[in-house]
Amino acid sequence: MPAQITVVLPQLGTSPSRDRPGPFDDEAEDLMDKLPPLQQGIDLFSTQANALALDVNANAQAAEQAAAAAAQAAQSAGAVTWVSGSTYALNASVISPSDNFTYRKRTASSVSNTDPANDPTNWKNITVVPPAAGNLVDSGSSGTPIAWNAGAIEVPTLTLIGNRTLGAPTNLKAGPYVMHVKQDATGGRTLTFDAAFVFPDDVQPDIDTRPNRRTVFSFISDGVNLYGSYMPGYSK
Repeated sequence: MPAQITVVLPQLGTSPSRDRPGPFDDEAEDLMDKLPPLQQGIDLFSTQANALALDVNANAQAAEQAAAAAAQAAQSAGAVTWVSGSTYALNASVISPSDNFTYRKRTASSVSNTDPANDPTNWKNITVVPPAAGNLVDSGSSGTPIAWNAGAIEVPTLTLIGNRTLGAPTNLKAGPYVMHVKQDATGGRTLTFDAAFVFPDDVQPDIDTRPNRRTVFSFISDGVNLYGSYMPGYSK
């Protein structure tokens, strides 16, 4: 079931005012009584809003992939295997014999002598490749940042075995990324993020430190930085 915001924040009512000295004490006492449940409501609202943001990001990523797949299907219809020395018109679709991906001609009609897989000037790869999942390796050293090759792993899982630092990703591309950070059976592990990871108000996130707990991060990258939100508390 998708995340929802179900909490209804309570109203504070009339605020005490020096312009009404008579009921000032009663109104002030009433206001103080309403503050604790309001704080609880705000905390719950924040938790639900973070979960909803993760769902929105995930749905946006799925929609983007579905749209790309539909576009690929339309453009790949009738694609033929590329043959060196043949003339291909603008928007012609071919299949590269070297990687079996489908490419679309992005320039005017011309003779093609270079495999489309090696000719990004004239050909655009329109094959939809699903996000690659994989594990990040905790080196076991608190002084060595954990490496992340974002070009190879787009949905990484990191299981912490100590207090660690996550280094700046390499081969980062513009687009969405999702990261799972897990505690080991001992728990209590902390994770510090490189400056390439940007969070609201520049505040480093507090991951769930309970044993075997998971914190899920959703990022949008501009190719240089990753702008993230996160949701802790998953038990699986």
